[in-house]
Amino acid sequence: MNLPLVSVVVNNYNHEKFLRECLDSLLSQSYKNLEIVVVDACSSDGSRALLDRYALGDSRIKLIYSDSYIKYPAISYNLGFLSCSGEFIAVNDPDDISMPTRIEKQLGVLLANDKVDVVGCNCIEFNEFFERTVITTVETNVKNAAAPARNPSLMFRKRIVAQHGMWKWQCEYAADFEWLYRWYTSGVCFFIIQVVSSSRYVFAS
Repeated sequence: MNLPLVSVVVNNYNHEKFLRECLDSLLSQSYKNLEIVVVDACSSDGSRALLDRYALGDSRIKLIYSDSYIKYPAISYNLGFLSCSGEFIAVNDPDDISMPTRIEKQLGVLLANDKVDVVGCNCIEFNEFFERTVITTVETNVKNAAAPARNPSLMFRKRIVAQHGMWKWQCEYAADFEWLYRWYTSGVCFFIIQVVSSSRYVFAS
């Protein structure tokens, strides 16, 4: 059986502090047929040196380097999506860690139900001072005027991008919110697996 390729997009700008744990969590996934597409928006820290070392050690890492700072993260995300070879695309922000079976579980939902287009997951939010588990559903998120699912927890069918579009840089301050609600109101089917499958670093305000 040929297992489908999953592309994971990591959009990085000056997140060297977190990148190692992010990449280690993706490279150690129980599902192995991955490519990890890292878009670096001209980081000025040590991100690129670290990324170069990781890419030399694992051919699944595909690096895309911008030669100038990109003001709008929407542009970097879209560049990552356009560079994906997989039938399915996942998002993993550089300050997030995926649990070992995240990709396997999300892909399992998509393969088992062709009516589901986008799969999110629950997560643990943490920083140096606290840790909390966040459990939600699509319905709860919409009721509370939140995105149907968290952007960095997503896996979706690549064809959905072609049908319903990518991020709009004109909506920069809420580009991920606008993107996901545009999909949701167009009839794209979202589902959140009720398993904690990622952890997200929360920056102090």
